[in-house]
Amino acid sequence: MGLYPRDRMVFIQSYEKVRRPGTDVIRDLECFFIMIMIENYCHHASDPEETSRLIDEQPYAQACIREFLKGNPFLFNPIEPVEIDRSTFEPET
Repeated sequence: MGLYPRDRMVFIQSYEKVRRPGTDVIRDLECFFIMIMIENYCHHASDPEETSRLIDEQPYAQACIREFLKGNPFLFNPIEPVEIDRSTFEPET
């Protein structure tokens, strides 16, 4: 998630100079991106020190998931973060 769309494209273009990817590589990479993002959240969600960072990423993460589920390419295109209600992430007292 730390790479901007432009940087991702440069990475792929550089990779293609070494090895030619197969067909549907973009969709495969997007699927992998979403899978790793969810896996990473599952790993860090139990750590209270990570909560703030995970919440801060939600507008972008949810936008990526939204585009993926719609079948829209998102890895190399700037996407607008979604609006979130931060209060839904606050622990109940």
